[in-house]
Amino acid sequence: DRMRQFMSDARRARVRVHGCFMVGFPDETAETMKRTLEFALELNPDTAQFYPLMVYPGTDAWREAEERGLIGTDRWRDWLTAEGLHSCVTGSDSLSSRELVDFCDYSRRRFYLRPGYLLRSLWQSLVDPVQRRRLLRAFGTFRRHLFRRSSEGMPGRGRA
Repeated sequence: DRMRQFMSDARRARVRVHGCFMVGFPDETAETMKRTLEFALELNPDTAQFYPLMVYPGTDAWREAEERGLIGTDRWRDWLTAEGLHSCVTGSDSLSSRELVDFCDYSRRRFYLRPGYLLRSLWQSLVDPVQRRRLLRAFGTFRRHLFRRSSEGMPGRGRA
């Protein structure tokens, strides 16, 4: 309710909102991830980011993941992708790290490729040159992630 009120207030004030949505906590399930995506779609921020939980040595999250056997590697080089980005090295009790990453890819496509979102973005880019440049820059960055098909993205369906 607090987030819904925040979004309502932000819209009234014409403040753009970037939503950050994280999945992959130890008790995460396919159902809780689905609810997170549904909530993101309901809130409908101007932009959104979906990413798996990243745990770092020395943190409570790391210790918990280690105790539960959720860290999938003991090699530091596995923490980065070939592009130099963070790599998901933990899963949850019921989901693999691959499933978490696939779900985040799926969520980005569901969020950004909605007809209403695309139309709103097109309209904003027509009336606001600053927004147009920002959207073009963002599309250049995200296009490889939006259209990447590592699997279908929903755990239990279309696993790679």
